[in-house]
Amino acid sequence: ARIAEAVDAAKGVLQGVKKRPISELELSSARKTLIRRHETDTQSNEYWISLLTHLQYDNPKDLSCIRDLELMFQKLTWRDVQNAYHTLLTDPEQIFVSVSTAGPGAS
Repeated sequence: ARIAEAVDAAKGVLQGVKKRPISELELSSARKTLIRRHETDTQSNEYWISLLTHLQYDNPKDLSCIRDLELMFQKLTWRDVQNAYHTLLTDPEQIFVSVSTAGPGAS
């Protein structure tokens, strides 16, 4: 029951963005959170490995995507977020939900 409530809440957030675009205040708060998380996560080897994944392959990802992460967050605008939102499949009939459980008692 609680999982279903959480899924419904997440769907509500997605649908809410369509009705009320993200504000600069919300973006600023999210930006600060992401920058703090990045700063904390850089203390972990696992985080660095995940950031460096696929750098050796022929793709547009290079070290600047790691080095300039904070700068990228700073330059992000609410219009960028809205554009990203509009490229996602966010209509109710397009949203696919997959829920799994792990740990003791999981089946």
